[in-house]
Amino acid sequence: MITINWKDRTDGKTASIPIHHDLTMVENVKVIADWLKDYNQKYDIRYVVMYHAAKKGSPVLEQGLLTGNNKRKNFGMSESGYVYLATTPQMAQMFGDIAHNSNYTIYEVIVPVGKLLPDKGRLRHTTPDGVKGSSLAHSLIYAGSAKVKGSIESWQIKQYEDESRSISDKPSLLGKIEQKKQEIALHPIPGVTRRKSHDERS
Repeated sequence: MITINWKDRTDGKTASIPIHHDLTMVENVKVIADWLKDYNQKYDIRYVVMYHAAKKGSPVLEQGLLTGNNKRKNFGMSESGYVYLATTPQMAQMFGDIAHNSNYTIYEVIVPVGKLLPDKGRLRHTTPDGVKGSSLAHSLIYAGSAKVKGSIESWQIKQYEDESRSISDKPSLLGKIEQKKQEIALHPIPGVTRRKSHDERS
C-alpha cells in the first residue's frame, strides 16, 4: 500500500480535531469553537483530518468520495449533494456498521477546515435536552460528524490504518461490542434504541 504524507500535499497545514476526552462535552464545544476560530484562516487554507466508512470494494481511492444522492443515501437524514465525515475512526466504524452491515472500509480524509458544515440532521437527534446550539463545534462534539458540500477528491483520501494495534492484538468480540455500546450511548443513531440493563432499570 502506498503511504500518503499529507504534508507533501498541504504544506504541513493539516491538524486533527483537538477533542479532549478528559473534558465534558460542554467544555469540549468551547475548546473546539475557540480552535476553529484560530485555526480557520480565510486566506491561508488549512486542512483537518476526518474519517469516512465506505462500502468495501468501492473505488474510493480512484474516484474520491462522491456526494450522496436520493438513490444511494445511507441515512434518511442525509442531504443530497454532501459528503458526511466522522470526527474519529470509531465514529466512522459505527456509521459503517449501520449503513453497510459491517461490510466497509474506513478512510482517512483531509478537507479544508473552512468547508466543514454542521451535520444538523444528526445533531437534532444527538443534542441532550437543555443544550442549545447548532454550530460546527456542537456538530463535531455532539453528533461526532460534519458534512462537506460537493465531492472529495481522491488525493485527499487514504485508507485508514490503526497504527496503535497490530493484527495479532485485535480486541475480543466482547470488547468490540462494549466499545460499540459506549459509542452509541454517546452518539445515538435515530431509530436505533439501546436496551437498558437490569441495573439501569432498577
